[in-house]
Amino acid sequence: MNTIGCFEKNDRPAKLALRSCYSITRILGNLMFVIDQLHFAYLANTVLEIPHWQMAQGERCLIVGASGSGKTTLLHLLAGLLTPQQGTLIVLGQDLAKLTPSAQDRFRGQKIGVVFQRLHLVAALNVLENLLLAQTLAQLPRDKARAIEVLTALNLQDFAEHYPAQLSQGQAQRVALARAIINRPQLILADEPSANLDDTNCSQMLDLLQQHAAQASLVIATHDQRVKNYFQGTRLLELSR
Repeated sequence: MNTIGCFEKNDRPAKLALRSCYSITRILGNLMFVIDQLHFAYLANTVLEIPHWQMAQGERCLIVGASGSGKTTLLHLLAGLLTPQQGTLIVLGQDLAKLTPSAQDRFRGQKIGVVFQRLHLVAALNVLENLLLAQTLAQLPRDKARAIEVLTALNLQDFAEHYPAQLSQGQAQRVALARAIINRPQLILADEPSANLDDTNCSQMLDLLQQHAAQASLVIATHDQRVKNYFQGTRLLELSR
């Protein structure tokens, strides 16, 4: 087991453990991202310190740990939603900290798909419009045919004109996944994708994530044992005190 030192929000010592069937130093091929000497803190409270972590394109990884251990923070750093105070974070060859905010938004929209823990669907837009908005924000042409294609793949074609308030929790989760994959991202980040889902909807959501991340790298933050069981044998990054 490779061990990396870090700290939690409460500034108590923590340990970041990486379990894999092979060492990170032996990963071959193109890298999806590289983290080096990363430090992030909210105000004076250190949340994460990661000396080094890297992931190859096409890999799967679970980030696990107790609530408040920094899982969401790490995903937001990888997505370029947060910027480390120190260190380097390279995603698909791009140092995110060197991009302007608008360039970060464009890069994220075109290269990274994010399934947020809080889904952040726009209540005033219907399902189809939420997907088209994701294309617009990524500065891509609005492609209605692509949006319908994704909705159909997720069995949501009959809900294209429904608004978020008219959806069940499982349907809303699938819409969030549709929004994450519509621009064909190379990296998919999912934050507690099974939250508030019963066993049936949880299994369906994980099947969909696995299927639609076939051509992308996938990183899931979770504390749900169902997710751990589903992805048993997958590379595991553990945040623990």
